[in-house]
Amino acid sequence: MQGSIQKRTGKHGVSWRLRYDVPQPDGSRKQMSETAPTKREAEALLAKRMHELQTGAYVTPTDLTVAELLDRWFAVHAERVSTATIHRYRRASQTHILPSLGVIKLVRLTTLAVQDFYQGVQSKGIAPEGVRAVHKVLHGALKQAVAWQIIPRNPADGVSIPRPIRRELTVWDASQAALFQSAVDGEPTWGTFFRLAIHTGMRRGELLALRWADVDLDRGVVTVRRTMTEDEDGRPVMGTVAKTNAARRPIALAASCVDALRWHRAKQAERRLLLGPAWNATGGDVIFDRGDGAPLHPDSIKNALDRLAKLAGVPRLRVHDLRHTMATLGLTEGLHPKIVQERLGHSSIAMTLDRYSHVSTELQRDGADRLDAALNRALDTDRDQDVTKQAATG
Repeated sequence: MQGSIQKRTGKHGVSWRLRYDVPQPDGSRKQMSETAPTKREAEALLAKRMHELQTGAYVTPTDLTVAELLDRWFAVHAERVSTATIHRYRRASQTHILPSLGVIKLVRLTTLAVQDFYQGVQSKGIAPEGVRAVHKVLHGALKQAVAWQIIPRNPADGVSIPRPIRRELTVWDASQAALFQSAVDGEPTWGTFFRLAIHTGMRRGELLALRWADVDLDRGVVTVRRTMTEDEDGRPVMGTVAKTNAARRPIALAASCVDALRWHRAKQAERRLLLGPAWNATGGDVIFDRGDGAPLHPDSIKNALDRLAKLAGVPRLRVHDLRHTMATLGLTEGLHPKIVQERLGHSSIAMTLDRYSHVSTELQRDGADRLDAALNRALDTDRDQDVTKQAATG
């Protein structure tokens, strides 16, 4: 196995062409060539190619660009994740990756170039979470390129990305949650919606996508099967099926939730009978509709939550904070973390414990106090027994 280097002189100046033979599956050899600006770089590149060929690490050079790779990766990855996730990935790509790296050929993309790119994103005022989101997309696509044997290694492996900023969760305590529920009970559109949000910890899109076929009121179980997502223009789209096993999950309902759902179904049936042919059935018999059978718009939830929180006299929260409220209250009241994980639809219990570490600290303190009390009781018991023995032998 050998190669050669040849000096070239053209209208753009001097360059150096290296040539080497690459074995083919049929036993033949294909001559490859690359160009370097200096003889030293050409010699180093040829030595690298010879080493790769000898060790089996060689990957045929490609003209594929970062933009072309991302298109292929999105097409394959769309089958593995939700539509909303793919839209987020595409936005990160179109906003940040393509303008800076899109035209660069994969074989020319270096770790230093990726590092400089991330620093450029940060310099625009993008938060650490945003930079990490961009890295997730670029790193994932380049990892797939390695698996496809387009490039020998992932140039995003050696970069440094900002650490996530752990923000303190904002949640209601039990008294505030109870006040809110009391204030919204009987509210035709939102009473049952927010009761389920607080009790089940379901995501906004999961609640919006619920259909009556997903609820077994006799058994007191609701099954999450799909979620409402958004298209590339931000318009709500009803998903077909949840992508992961953790997302597709049954959730046990409290008796108050079952009663609320029965009441809600009766009120919805009255509206449907009143509207007759004007009833909008395009949502597929959704539980939470805007009054005419059509699904609620995701943006309407925040406005309703703000209005009803003010009415109840409790602090304003984000819609997603209702999910955190359920988890925090459940863990505080002794609900096993595994149960909280399953209700939330987290992929692992480690994710749940990490997210709600503030509750874990409180539980540890409670556990420490209980252990201390148990040891003190045991010590007191031993002392009482010693006193009794001494009295008996007195």
